[in-house]
Amino acid sequence: MARKIRHYKSSYSRRRSRTKRIVGTIVFIILALVLVVVGYSIGGTVMDYLQNKKDDNSSSVWSPNSDYSSMPQNSETNNSTSQDESEPEPVKIDTDSTYYLPELAILSAQTLEEELDKAVSLKADSVAITLKNDVNGLLYASENLVPPEQRELKLSQIISAVKQRSLKPIAIISTLKDHISMGSIPDLNYHFSDGSSTWLDNSPDQGGKPWISPFKSAAVDFFKTISKEIFEVGFEEIYYTNLIFPNFMDYDYTVLADIGDSEKRISALKTISSAISGEFGDKKALAQVNAEELINDGNVYLGSAEILSKGKTEDIDIALRIEPSLCGKTVNRKDGQTETMPTSYYDMVKRVSDEALKAVSKDRLQLVVSKGDLSDAEIQELNKEFNVSYIV
Repeated sequence: MARKIRHYKSSYSRRRSRTKRIVGTIVFIILALVLVVVGYSIGGTVMDYLQNKKDDNSSSVWSPNSDYSSMPQNSETNNSTSQDESEPEPVKIDTDSTYYLPELAILSAQTLEEELDKAVSLKADSVAITLKNDVNGLLYASENLVPPEQRELKLSQIISAVKQRSLKPIAIISTLKDHISMGSIPDLNYHFSDGSSTWLDNSPDQGGKPWISPFKSAAVDFFKTISKEIFEVGFEEIYYTNLIFPNFMDYDYTVLADIGDSEKRISALKTISSAISGEFGDKKALAQVNAEELINDGNVYLGSAEILSKGKTEDIDIALRIEPSLCGKTVNRKDGQTETMPTSYYDMVKRVSDEALKAVSKDRLQLVVSKGDLSDAEIQELNKEFNVSYIV
């Protein structure tokens, strides 16, 4: 039988083999650590690169154009955007703007049309149209009265042209300062107390001119007829001007009855005012008072302000016409003193308005002022206090 022979490693060999394994393990661990560190560094760089690339790509992705983005979106989102980003809208200045047609505009249909178109272009709300003046009398073809001359347009034609343009019609009529109407209507004017002849003023041309007398019943009927046909055709307001007495001479007081009695004078003016105002529902007739005559009360002749000279009146509506030319003027006061009006138009309007309120209640007062001479802020302040009509 063969004999098995065993080979034994020497102790040296065994130690060498163990050392080799230990060194290999250490080297493996070191290499693994190196790979981890290097891999982390490279991986971070790669991730940064990929992320940047993604961002670059996203910037080139299609997005809605400005037209689309401006379209209404979800109501909740849209509301929050408009509240945060939209600028406040400018404050709208609410005014009643009136364009005054030239005095003889209605003598021609073409002129009337042109002037109404101009009012529209100026963005006026109302148009003031003279239907009767002191020189020519009635300027329209009346259905009830005979004009001094043949007239082209009827009131119905005038009002139709105004309404077509959605404008508010205001009529202007001269009252007592009328030098011509008595030619077709008898017993309108002043006569000498003895009845001998017609009184004439001291105007140099033609040796003087007649005026309508507020003491005559014919005058009351005359103005009732005029205002009735004006309101019935569709005019919404009447400004009646020249509700005044002539500036009589000393001699006239000796030959004309009642003109020297202040109480009778005021009463006669109010009678004419009532005849024009009448009862026409919400339509209104206003006596136009000149601001300079109101404030210049130290003069003997008060003109249009005479109707306000006897304390506060509660039964007449007043349109107070305040011209920019009054700024800086010196006026006479009834206490014998003088007063210089403010140079600022707004301040002057306030000053004159305060004076007017001594004679008429605020709800009976309308200011008629020049819009172009006031700032938006001043207009707002006036609107808070008064009923204001602005001339454009």
